[in-house]
Amino acid sequence: MHKMLSHGAVADNNWTVLQQPVESIPAGDILVPLNYWLEHRVELKQQSGQVGVWLDSDEDFSDGYQTAADQAEPLFKRLR
Repeated sequence: MHKMLSHGAVADNNWTVLQQPVESIPAGDILVPLNYWLEHRVELKQQSGQVGVWLDSDEDFSDGYQTAADQAEPLFKRLR
């Protein structure tokens, strides 16, 4: 299993990073592309694990944040 830093300590990385095109959503904690989250956030609320959002290096977060600020706030609090 891969490792990651979590709150300053080394921890098991239980997250699955989904790449576009997303064909199916696995159980557990997932990271999805911002544009996928913006389009599918209602379905992703049904996810049994945690859902995180990742941005490509050329994406500007402000593009999606203004559109989904109310829905995004609980998500980003969980990721801090």
